[in-house]
Amino acid sequence: MSKLKEQTLFSASSINNKDLFWISKYISGTEGSAGTYSTFRITAGQLRSLLTKQYTEEITPVTVGSVNTITHNLNTKAVIVQMYDQGNDNVQIIAEIKTPTVNTVTVTFSENPVGTVTVVIIGA
Repeated sequence: MSKLKEQTLFSASSINNKDLFWISKYISGTEGSAGTYSTFRITAGQLRSLLTKQYTEEITPVTVGSVNTITHNLNTKAVIVQMYDQGNDNVQIIAEIKTPTVNTVTVTFSENPVGTVTVVIIGA
């Protein structure tokens, strides 16, 4: 029976500039020649920043039906918005959500939450 060998992995800070992927696309050339390629490099830091575009804010809605505008600055309308009512055991809240710009969302409640609302926005 073989034993697993313990390996030292990179820490989050040391892996930031390590190459994860090299993507090459053949552009031109003739058969038998080296040709021309377009290459794109993706580092761990770049991938991490793409996967962690998020914003969190706490709001306290005052009036039912009023629009609450949240500026997230994620530069995309492709967002997932999740809200939790802190005054009610962090129960998930459903509300009307719109994305009028690439950096804002609007939230309109049909009922006021019990307490402060934690809004988590993740952008694609």
